[in-house]
Amino acid sequence: MKEQTTSDSKPTKNNKKTKIIFIIILFIIIAVIDFFLIYNNIKKYKQQKYIDTREEMMKVPSGLHMLITEETYDETFGENYQDKKTIFYFVIDENDICQTCFAEYINIEIEPYPGGSFINPTKIDNTTYTELLAYNGIPLEDIKKLFEIPPHRQIIAEW
Repeated sequence: MKEQTTSDSKPTKNNKKTKIIFIIILFIIIAVIDFFLIYNNIKKYKQQKYIDTREEMMKVPSGLHMLITEETYDETFGENYQDKKTIFYFVIDENDICQTCFAEYINIEIEPYPGGSFINPTKIDNTTYTELLAYNGIPLEDIKKLFEIPPHRQIIAEW
């Protein structure tokens, strides 16, 4: 009987291997569960951060506003100008100073030259899009005075 009690208390080699395998499997299961929990939390955090950032952007005004003007040409400019038109998009800052101006030239050819005020003119069909440097730094009131000359120049929208 003594032999049975002593043999029961001693772990065998098979018993040790089973415990080690069980511990390794348990460790792998815990690692996989932790990975999925951490991954889901990071994904939710990024989604919430994006939502919060978007809401903050919508709440706080940028201080910039826009002025859109149009310049048309009629028969007094000649027959070549009858179907031509220019639309200007002014970006105005909180101090009512023009920060940049984009122009849309319809049926007008733009020739860029070194040192000129046209930046990257891009032609799509019969319309040329470009950024103008000529109006940067000009106060809003001066721009409005330039474009409140009907019928050739007019302010289309402002917000």
